[in-house]
Amino acid sequence: MDDDAQALRFVRDALTEAGCEVTATGDPQEALKLMEREQPRLVLLDLALPGTDGIELIQDILRIADVPVIFLSGYGQDQVIARAFEMGADDYIVKPFSPTELAARVQAALRRRTGPGRLAPSES
Repeated sequence: MDDDAQALRFVRDALTEAGCEVTATGDPQEALKLMEREQPRLVLLDLALPGTDGIELIQDILRIADVPVIFLSGYGQDQVIARAFEMGADDYIVKPFSPTELAARVQAALRRRTGPGRLAPSES
């Protein structure tokens, strides 16, 4: 979720190219509705949003679903990053970033949450 239409397109295109299914919005209230309706496996969240900020919104998101949340932000200050992690963020990416880095961090967050691929039980 990002309030900048160009940033939303960049993220959507980068993740779609990496094989992800993407639902995007720049509206915080719509994001909460999408959380309930779409049940995403991961949330990308901008720190600066209209009418609220990502730090406040992450609390509502995590009440709805136990999903990894990655912040995307132009703010790289240590205190802001630390606060995001304290509130439950799984990762924090400072803008600008490459499509390759974004896709890699998304995949890493999903792997951390779901664990390594399950092996079939061995026969003894």
